[in-house]
Amino acid sequence: HFHITTSGMNYAPQLLMSIQVVGVDRILFAADWPFEKQKEDGTDAMDAISLSPDDKKKIYQTNAERVFKL
Repeated sequence: HFHITTSGMNYAPQLLMSIQVVGVDRILFAADWPFEKQKEDGTDAMDAISLSPDDKKKIYQTNAERVFKL
């Protein structure tokens, strides 16, 4: 009953391993501002990872909507 955020872990191998272990539905995008820059450290790294558009949308948006009932 837990979720993993991408905050501070903007590396493809770690993200892909996390997806393998817990599934893409348990991954949430996050940036630890001011310690990392959302654009350079967060979204640029996330956009470069080889995932389907549907999986990226889950990580960027729909997983958080579900978890936080937005």
